Amino acid sequence: MSQVLHYFDEINNNERFFIEKITELPGNGLEIQIVLPNVGEERDNIPVTYDEQSPRFLITFEKYIGYAVLNESFDNGDPTTCVEGRYLRICENSVFLDFIGKDTFATADFPGPFRHFQLLGQDQIVNVACEKEPLIMLRS
Repeated sequence: MSQVLHYFDEINNNERFFIEKITELPGNGLEIQIVLPNVGEERDNIPVTYDEQSPRFLITFEKYIGYAVLNESFDNGDPTTCVEGRYLRICENSVFLDFIGKDTFATADFPGPFRHFQLLGQDQIVNVACEKEPLIMLRS
């Protein structure tokens, strides 16, 4: 695991996170702030609360090819081949990559090899296609 994905295991070894904020950055960058839930009120044994003391991580994609945000309730269970991760996942041969291939002219030749990163939040799923791994920083 690269230094860029330093908190990858910590995020994946926790409970399913909340996506608190998604921000477009200049030059087609993307920042996603996630919050790990507190153990507290539960729904189907899943912690569903967070507060100001909850750990927050900022996930920054320097430059993306495309991204999509889905309401988690409408996920069709894409048989994505994810090679790493539980909630912050790295995927190959996914329906999302098929979409990127059909809707853009992005290929392994231009801009270069790229991957599918998927964030499985409590309420949203964010799919991002990009060339580089995201930078993950602990915010609190």
